[in-house]
Amino acid sequence: MLKAIRAHWGVEAMHWILDMDFDEDRSRARREDLAENLAMLRHVVLNMLRLDKSVFGGISVKRKELAWDDDKLLKLMAAA
Repeated sequence: MLKAIRAHWGVEAMHWILDMDFDEDRSRARREDLAENLAMLRHVVLNMLRLDKSVFGGISVKRKELAWDDDKLLKLMAAA
């Protein structure tokens, strides 16, 4: 029972991050293929940010840091 509860809240936490940091709920993509492709890209970026250890902080802190520093962004993209 505990495994099921933890798995559920793990998914909920991911959706919360996608909504808060990527504003996914306000996405205006209506074509099915476009919406799916954007969701996939958001998941890839989220996973890359989680694996990145060069910037200390949460996902929103990492996104801001990488937006401000092109060199760090290019290093992260090259590492992926």
